[in-house]
Amino acid sequence: MPSQIQFYNFEIPENFLNKRWDTLYFEIKVKQQADQKNYIFLDEIQNIADFEKLVDGLYATENTDVYITGSNANLLSSELATLLSGRYIEISILPFSFTEYLEFRSIDIQK
Repeated sequence: MPSQIQFYNFEIPENFLNKRWDTLYFEIKVKQQADQKNYIFLDEIQNIADFEKLVDGLYATENTDVYITGSNANLLSSELATLLSGRYIEISILPFSFTEYLEFRSIDIQK
């Protein structure tokens, strides 16, 4: 159900300028659906200072799944495990190689 899904893109300046982790936390909490599974997507979360506090708070909330994404090297560092108390699963996604791109687009360069 759409009301159970919240998506925040912190790559867009109006979504992160002058925003604090605690303000965002309560903004998210107020929109959550009671007694239902809630899915929170936080894209480019490293743009929020102390984002790990926001993520930890949401993680500790019952019926809440939190998904964070980011392209910043700091987000991918080994410090992430410490910041998030080891409560995460990392899924690394790499771009296509040139050969994979050609295959995906069904481009045959063999003439």
